[in-house]
Amino acid sequence: MRLVLIAGCLGLMLAAFACDDGNTNGQPTQSTGCLAGQSLCNGACVPTGSCNATPGSGGATQTTTAVGNGGQTTATGGKPATGGAPATGGAPYVENPAVCDDTATIKAELQGQYSKLNVATTNNPAKSYVFITNWWGKFANQTMALKGLGFTVTNTATTDNAANPVGYPSAFIGTYQDNASTGSNLPKLVSSITQAPTVFETNATSLETSQFNAAYDVWFTANSTPLATTTDAAGNAVRPSSPGSGGAYLMVWLYKPSAKQPRGSTSATATVESKSWDVWIDNTNPPCITYVAKSPLAGLSFDLNNFIKDAVTRNIVKSSMYLSIIFGGFEIWSGGNGAAVTKFCAKVN
Repeated sequence: MRLVLIAGCLGLMLAAFACDDGNTNGQPTQSTGCLAGQSLCNGACVPTGSCNATPGSGGATQTTTAVGNGGQTTATGGKPATGGAPATGGAPYVENPAVCDDTATIKAELQGQYSKLNVATTNNPAKSYVFITNWWGKFANQTMALKGLGFTVTNTATTDNAANPVGYPSAFIGTYQDNASTGSNLPKLVSSITQAPTVFETNATSLETSQFNAAYDVWFTANSTPLATTTDAAGNAVRPSSPGSGGAYLMVWLYKPSAKQPRGSTSATATVESKSWDVWIDNTNPPCITYVAKSPLAGLSFDLNNFIKDAVTRNIVKSSMYLSIIFGGFEIWSGGNGAAVTKFCAKVN
């Protein structure tokens, strides 16, 4: 008699033997595969009458098969094991429209008078920011060191007797002359803006601030055409330097330098983002409205749309205008050496 045995595992030593006759004298029976005085119980041979156990519920089904010349018997073990739900990699990142959480890891230094760098964000490769040195008034080798979505200005001891700043080193989203960020959702019709969350954090109030400020500069245009460089009929480059006729400026100053002031004059006070602001208005074309914090702030995390809506009630910004550019940086008349923006973030929904 030749036997072929295929054995199961996981501690279940199950066997079934096939015989060539029905003799039960100390031999397995063909019907059960057990010796005399034994019976099959849950796939195993046990003394007759002792089968009280319930079928196993763990482990995968085990099968042992013996094949001989007398037939085939199959024994099965416990019920198949069931595990937890299949593992998943987690839900995809979903941007929170009420929070600006852009990040970047770049480190670089800009040294020229009008140097620029387009920086992609790490959490959203489709979006970028533009950093510009922007020393239009006087350049004396000032530098701008970038770190992530922030920067530090150095060698800024230059002095200019003019009323205007010597420069506005800054970062922005939108399109400004030859510089365009990506993924900004700008220009955007003012009446269709739902939120504009932004973050602006600086070390400015730890420095002597009489000759520089930390400020947003927000541009609105009369139409949806980006403020990019164009070419006139004579083939000359035309680089827009303002929002243009029918547009407007909106600025948010985190504090007022003791020796400087915004354009126009104070006309009112406002409470925006639970803080008190002096409102300065200049009605020249394009007009400018500036919100100056009554108590100096080093930084602010807020919804810019709340300032926009307030400016609309004052008839400076119009619902029919387009939000075109959002800058954040330092207006520097002199001083400000070591002034740093530690975080700038802006988005428009």
